[in-house]
Amino acid sequence: MDGTFINNNTKYTVLSDILSQQHLNNMKWSVAILLLFAGACCAEINLQNLPNIPEIDDIAVVKERCDTKGGPGTYDNVKKSIEEMKTCIKGIINIESIKTEVEESKKTGSMDEVFGKYCKKRPEVKACLQKGIDAVKPCLEDTEKEAMNKTLNVIRELGEFICFRDGDRIAMFVAEGGFECIQEHTEGVKNCVNATLKIDPTKFTSLSPNSIPTISIDKSRCDDLSKVQTCVVEELEKCKDSTPANIVDALFRFIKKSACAVEKKHRRSVFKRDITNAITENQMQLKNLMIEKVKMYCDKFGEGQAFQELKDSLTQSRICTGNFLDIFGPQYNTRIPKCYTDTINKIRNCLPEELKYFPSFIVDILFSVTEFLKTNTQHFKLSSTNMVFQQCFISLRQESVKESFLQCINDCELTDVNKEIFTKDVTCKKLNDLTNCASTVMKNTCIPDITLDKFRNGLMAAFTKPCKDV
Repeated sequence: MDGTFINNNTKYTVLSDILSQQHLNNMKWSVAILLLFAGACCAEINLQNLPNIPEIDDIAVVKERCDTKGGPGTYDNVKKSIEEMKTCIKGIINIESIKTEVEESKKTGSMDEVFGKYCKKRPEVKACLQKGIDAVKPCLEDTEKEAMNKTLNVIRELGEFICFRDGDRIAMFVAEGGFECIQEHTEGVKNCVNATLKIDPTKFTSLSPNSIPTISIDKSRCDDLSKVQTCVVEELEKCKDSTPANIVDALFRFIKKSACAVEKKHRRSVFKRDITNAITENQMQLKNLMIEKVKMYCDKFGEGQAFQELKDSLTQSRICTGNFLDIFGPQYNTRIPKCYTDTINKIRNCLPEELKYFPSFIVDILFSVTEFLKTNTQHFKLSSTNMVFQQCFISLRQESVKESFLQCINDCELTDVNKEIFTKDVTCKKLNDLTNCASTVMKNTCIPDITLDKFRNGLMAAFTKPCKDV
């Protein structure tokens, strides 16, 4: 990055970031990755200088700006409110208590309960933060307030990421040595950051009211973030367990999706979004179905803790995949085999020989269908040439049509009353019956059209593709 990133003409300043720099003095490198996006956006920062970040009182321009913009006494109110905010948060979240609880929970395997408890305190923490935010706002220009709102949205969504399923991700990260992994590779992570980002906190002390650094979130900043992501993930993959690297990779992708979204010149297709959401929801249903089906086989044919190992593997697969089931996004096809290989093997270990086909069979269907949908994205765009498809997709969302699809699933009886897995030939016959029924529902619902018929037939063929050798 060159020095031109700091200027007086870009839209969003980092005054609010400067006001919070004093909190960075005690941060350890184990949480440095969470600050990388701020580094990508906040000009030239040298992470090796983080311990020397100045206190807020050392930055005279902040006091001058606050008292000029908000009136005399505004700066003192900011300092007081920030201290009250810190005290408020400490009253809710005691780091030492959390450490003790986590260490105790490791012995019983109940870390998810600990993190779940603290994740539920997010509304209380938000109320504390609001005190500091309200105090800072009088110091800001309108564009700065807009920048602050965007930053707060990213922070809120990061909270959603970390507290997904009551802290399942962070619990897995800790359980698999995530913090130890980062600490062991501190130098490598530093090198990744410094190769792209440079921040010099000491420059804050020499600022003037007319030279407050500014921030813009543009393509080049997001490209920088991608470079850091690739480097950091590769560095963490050197750890003995791949889980920390997978979670950090998912975190980076989540941040980029939240903060680096580019507004397209054309409207994004609502059908495209619906399909992505539907597939993501179906993945969760698929996981639950597989657990339900395979449990009795693990109990009967598996060795040792086969079922628990399977559940752990499924959790890691979910973390690994992150957002890969956004089938219109990049790298989705490489994440399927990468993230599910271990899970497939764990399921196979629980099954008798004639049923070992099952886990790979399910993943093959998933891959086949997503590949078909991705190669047919032109049908999901909002345009006058796609009116037949758009009308069809709208009709398929009707409750009566959904009930018809559900009836198809019930009629084909993909599972028996004992929830046993069928042999491949029987499963394929039932799957063919299901696709024929679904095709009929779609045909009866949508307006007759040659292109639509071709799409429908291709989609059904994608579902049954793994059965071609039967």
